[in-house]
Amino acid sequence: MAELPVRKRIFYGMGGLCLNLPDLIFMQWIVYRYIRPGGQPLASAIVIGAIITFARVVIEGPSCMVVAHWSDQCASRQGRRLPFMRYGIVPFVLVFFLMFMPPFGYNHWANEVHAGIFIPLYLVLYGLVFTPYLALIPEITSNLK
Repeated sequence: MAELPVRKRIFYGMGGLCLNLPDLIFMQWIVYRYIRPGGQPLASAIVIGAIITFARVVIEGPSCMVVAHWSDQCASRQGRRLPFMRYGIVPFVLVFFLMFMPPFGYNHWANEVHAGIFIPLYLVLYGLVFTPYLALIPEITSNLK
């Protein structure tokens, strides 16, 4: 079989870049948004750290395995992977936006509850969109180079 054309390689790489940007923004800015170094924090640093750790380990890890299995078994007319990306991207973007919009502009318990809802939800939706995307590469070419 022929190698994957350069055009498809570029498009696949651009998709990967677009999907990695939200996670980079999340990892670099979510703590800054809620803790505000040099300003009044919107939530406790310990609580935000615990939420992120819990969400990454206990929620995102297992949910990515479930999504991977689910997308492997999917028998859609659109293919195995594309429905996850197509239908998951809008909720993903909405939750990503809302995650950075705590309800109060000062330290309040509702901000911690807000983070406790939207951070894990973001990580589940990230896995719902990104895991099937990563599984696409063997399906767009038969050449494993």
